[in-house]
Amino acid sequence: MARSIQYGVDFRGHNKTYITKFADYINSIAKQRIANPELDGIGIITTNWDILLDNSLYDLTSHESQILCEGDTLHGPISVVDYCCYISSLDNDPFIKPGLLALGRNGYNIKYLKLHGSMNWLHCPLCQRMYVKFGEKTMFETTYCKYCKSNYNLGNKAASIRLRGNLILPTFLKDLSNIQ
Repeated sequence: MARSIQYGVDFRGHNKTYITKFADYINSIAKQRIANPELDGIGIITTNWDILLDNSLYDLTSHESQILCEGDTLHGPISVVDYCCYISSLDNDPFIKPGLLALGRNGYNIKYLKLHGSMNWLHCPLCQRMYVKFGEKTMFETTYCKYCKSNYNLGNKAASIRLRGNLILPTFLKDLSNIQ
């Protein structure tokens, strides 16, 4: 833990490349789990909403997944960014999967607990599903839950399935109704 903090402090004040280097360092530790499934060497806890580290970790894990699964994204081993809750891909990305699925398929996960939510999370108020998309701040998009639309035969613009951003604001008046 102390080495990880020191690594981040050493690169403070530099451009965005320090985030990429930090993500690479984290990924190298997490990847050791392939050789030794008992090894679970790293997890990240943050109160930050931004998605810079998320995107860097996703770039690394999706690249690793392409190598690990050898083209078989449905059955082969994968590596994922694991937000420690059940997630779905907003746009059917084959490398956005729950962390337990990656472990069950002999891959690895990078546990990343974001206590105050994230700019790339959307939440369905009806089914409580959380959607994720890397590379952009999706909380500003107007989109609807594709699962509720088909499962409940709701129209394309039903207000009850409009996805909402998922941020917990640093105030005393918090909305903690999301069960995720």
